[in-house]
Amino acid sequence: MDGLYLKTYQLSLDTQSIQAGHHLLKVSARDGFGNLSQRQLSMDVTTDRSLNTVSAYNIPNPMKRNGTTFYFSTIMPAPDVDFGDPTKTNRVNFEIRIFNQTGSLVKVFKNAVSGAINWDGHDEWGQLLANGIYFYAIVASETAASTTPNSAFKTISSKRNILVISR
Repeated sequence: MDGLYLKTYQLSLDTQSIQAGHHLLKVSARDGFGNLSQRQLSMDVTTDRSLNTVSAYNIPNPMKRNGTTFYFSTIMPAPDVDFGDPTKTNRVNFEIRIFNQTGSLVKVFKNAVSGAINWDGHDEWGQLLANGIYFYAIVASETAASTTPNSAFKTISSKRNILVISR
């Protein structure tokens, strides 16, 4: 088979030239026999330049006797936002909050680091939690300087997931 049918094209859109709002991208293509195919893609472009948590997961899930490790990542805000001390390497503060099925908070990990938090299934008071379904939220926060003295604004983003304990 020649490369006639397996061609892939990639189109990059410049975020500086696209205005914020709802856009409809229409794509048309013809194959070697003249057959026309058309697709539409709806996209929303935002000017939100805040912190955005993009992934959160734990391994293993379901959690066994050895516990589980949490992994997460974010998209950083735009570089033109003033975050105070530029020498500070840890600009984002992460917290992991674990909830039971009724929504009660059972465990909190402050100053969490992706890949470094291993949870053994004990609650905040040291009690071993029962097998079952739990929920967790990775909360990322960052404080940025403001134009007025002695004030700052805080950007918060969170990602929720399900965690199963099965020992």
